[in-house]
Amino acid sequence: MRIAGILILGIFFFLSCQKEMYDETPAILSTRQEISPPKEEIPITPEINPPQQEEIQPEQKNDEEEKNIHDYSSFLSQKEKELNLLEKALPQNKEKKEDTNIPVIEDLKKDMQMFDEFLLVLARNKKHLGEIQGNLEKKTFPKSSQPFQEKLESLGKKLSSLKEHSLEIEKKYKNLEEITKNQKQELQKKINERMSLKDSMTILSPLSLKHLMEKCSSEWKSLYPSSNLKIQYSHNDDMQSQVEKEKFSLIFSWIPLEDSTIYSSSIIAFDALSIAVFYQNPLEKIEIEDLSAVYAGEKKSWQDIGSSMEGDIEIYGWEANTFPFSFFSKILPPGKIFVAGIQIVSQEEEMLYSLSRSPKGIGYIRSSHFSHTNIENLKTLKIGNYTIKNGHYPLRFPLYCFNKQETEAEKKIQKFLEGIHGKKILKESGFLVQ
Repeated sequence: MRIAGILILGIFFFLSCQKEMYDETPAILSTRQEISPPKEEIPITPEINPPQQEEIQPEQKNDEEEKNIHDYSSFLSQKEKELNLLEKALPQNKEKKEDTNIPVIEDLKKDMQMFDEFLLVLARNKKHLGEIQGNLEKKTFPKSSQPFQEKLESLGKKLSSLKEHSLEIEKKYKNLEEITKNQKQELQKKINERMSLKDSMTILSPLSLKHLMEKCSSEWKSLYPSSNLKIQYSHNDDMQSQVEKEKFSLIFSWIPLEDSTIYSSSIIAFDALSIAVFYQNPLEKIEIEDLSAVYAGEKKSWQDIGSSMEGDIEIYGWEANTFPFSFFSKILPPGKIFVAGIQIVSQEEEMLYSLSRSPKGIGYIRSSHFSHTNIENLKTLKIGNYTIKNGHYPLRFPLYCFNKQETEAEKKIQKFLEGIHGKKILKESGFLVQ
């Protein structure tokens, strides 16, 4: 029994110890939980697959390269066309060897400016061409499989051809640039020569040519700005007395000079005496015999010369010391003189004024002067079937020019009168130029 009691007591003691151990465990666990660091939740990054790049096929690459080469080829072809146009449009020397069509100094300066602008265009295009050549040098081709090798070889040949073409164009640029610089140098030389002509010349002219002389002087100044023309007018159409007193560089005259040894003569144009009447006069032409009879007093009425106008003819003529009078006098038969009572004038404007207020009047005036008047109530008659432009017109006469041609300026002004500039001025002034 004693042994059984001891066993029971031992079991009880064992169970008590187990209970205390069991009660202590939660406290320990709790303490550990308080001092232990909290666990952080590490997010799991999902796996990202890299984007799949679209594979470029060799054929697509070749097409792109071929397109680039084609663009270069088109561009170079276009530039070559532009160069050809520039080459054709390159200004040429306008001044002929005969020096008859010399441009005015302002035109020469405009040409000089055009050369400068042309050189700038060449410089810009050369720079652009250099950029293209640089791009062609850097151009490379990708390696490819056998099926595309033939196409790549073709593109390579085309690229080589373009490079050669660009060198040809570059050569053209250099050639054009050299030509332009040479022509610019020649042009500058001409300008300097024009400006260096500083001789002054004195010209003797009838007062009736004042309009023509003013035009000539202005045009000459536009060609040779440093050379002056001094115009001396004669109120008498007979130049002989003045020529004997002094020398002139140039003389214009309606009649030849007598015994002139220092001047060379030439006919630079023709003029004529126009027969003028009132615009309401029904007469359109007059025979030279009837005209002579009117001024000789043998025919006095308009009916006498075939006109339906009634009444006597009012006759207008010129002073005896004028060229129109002396030349018109030749129509009178030998032994005949002008009839008395002719109303006399001494200047063209006076003749025009008188006839414009005389419905039954008739008179004569230089055609060159009549052609640039604004009087609308006058008209001119044919003589027979001829107008003043016809070589058979009986009242046609030459305009003489006498020139010493000793100095360089005197030689040049003679060429000026015989050239396009002089002929243009003469035509604009109403003269007939051969």
